[in-house]
Amino acid sequence: TVLTNAEAPDMAAQSLSVVYADPTYRISKLEAANRPPIFVAPDTPINEAVTLMIEKDYSQLPVMTSERDVKGVISWTSIGSRLALGKNASSVRELMDQHQEIRADVSLFSAIDIIAEYQYVLIRGRDQRIMGIVTASDLSMQFRQLAEPFLLLGEIENHVRRIISKHFNQDSDLEAVKDPS
Repeated sequence: TVLTNAEAPDMAAQSLSVVYADPTYRISKLEAANRPPIFVAPDTPINEAVTLMIEKDYSQLPVMTSERDVKGVISWTSIGSRLALGKNASSVRELMDQHQEIRADVSLFSAIDIIAEYQYVLIRGRDQRIMGIVTASDLSMQFRQLAEPFLLLGEIENHVRRIISKHFNQDSDLEAVKDPS
């Protein structure tokens, strides 16, 4: 292939972008961070929000007036704690808590403490829209996907070592075949 002088800088820039790709594992790499959340409005009746949470098997729902305007979050904890204290409420607004959110470009490791404490975090994109919600369950699944190959390799290595140790003596058999250099 022959490149013109005009094409050569483009090729160099493309190869540099591959070399210098962002190595940080950002929260936005999670599938859940890129799935716009189902939300309820502040004046939604409690029974509608509870029905939705049961139907979808959600532990929390964002309380929003638009995809950019978050008012809070309603959760089984916020509902239960207020009802246990005798609070009589008819709308979500009366039972919601302050929400937790981070920017989409934040490192996944920065999000772990928030998710561990609150069980979720809302993800805000560059355009200021809430682009997803990452829960403790999502984080657990991601950890499994990342860690499982390494744990399986460790298991395989341990099995191989056990098999080898039954057939070879490290002091004599293996030392005899080892390259001296």
